[in-house]
Amino acid sequence: GLSSSSGNTNQTTANLQASITRRGAFLRLDSSYYANFGETNGETNVENQQLMLEADLFIRDRFYLIPAIFEYYTDTFSNISLRIKPGAGVGYEIARTSDLDWHVSVVGQYQRVDYFSTPAGQNPTFESFAATVASQSRWDITSDITFSGNYSVTIPTAEGASPDQQGIFKLEIDITKYLTLNTTLNWTRIGNPTEQADGETPEPNDVSLSFGLGLDF
Repeated sequence: GLSSSSGNTNQTTANLQASITRRGAFLRLDSSYYANFGETNGETNVENQQLMLEADLFIRDRFYLIPAIFEYYTDTFSNISLRIKPGAGVGYEIARTSDLDWHVSVVGQYQRVDYFSTPAGQNPTFESFAATVASQSRWDITSDITFSGNYSVTIPTAEGASPDQQGIFKLEIDITKYLTLNTTLNWTRIGNPTEQADGETPEPNDVSLSFGLGLDF
């Protein structure tokens, strides 16, 4: 997706989404990438990226193990230089039909967060174990319209830490066999935004709504 304006205000905003899935008889591999960039009058005002990788091993009907899951995240304006969450868990497919795919999962993870800046004397790194509960669904409303919704909540075990949450909801409309029109709502909530060295504390909620073209291949 891309939008641009010029004149009294020079502004450019771009977002990129990519996903690859491989499904076999017993093994499913999922990967996805989201990025948002923007600047106004030459100053960057949006810059975040997220990469997610997951391997699912089906062992009995709809029940599966998650031997490996990994997330990488960075957001300049949430004061997050690096956040990584490797882990493992279990999942279950609630629905698996030609029109609807819905599964839920519970994973245990190690979480490390490095901050761009912190007040003097405060540790610039946060480490904790965490539990993440997630729901992922994909619904073919018609042969040309598809809705997908992903929601997750991560609960750290560290004392005083608050849960992080994220919801990504996408509507895809097929224009041709390979070209789609996409609308995506991405909501991210940081449970405990960390104060920066200048005394400013980022807002906990970030919401982005994007429109763009997609290529299926």
